[in-house]
Amino acid sequence: MASLVKQVNFKNATINLADKSITEFTRDDSKTYDLYSILTDFDNVDGISLTIKQSDDLPEKVEAEDTSVDNSESGEDG
Repeated sequence: MASLVKQVNFKNATINLADKSITEFTRDDSKTYDLYSILTDFDNVDGISLTIKQSDDLPEKVEAEDTSVDNSESGEDG
């Protein structure tokens, strides 16, 4: 069976609900789109799948320094 896919993708984008826009940032440029207009294209359409994803780089694991104290030479018991 034939199918038609209508899809809109944005990467590295920021949604601004105050002005109903979405701005996509590339290495050299940024472009702003009318988010409300984009969503209107899908208004009352059955079978919609919607995914909004935000990801951040995980911090690198930092090796813990050895902070234990060696009291064997100080004459302390313990």
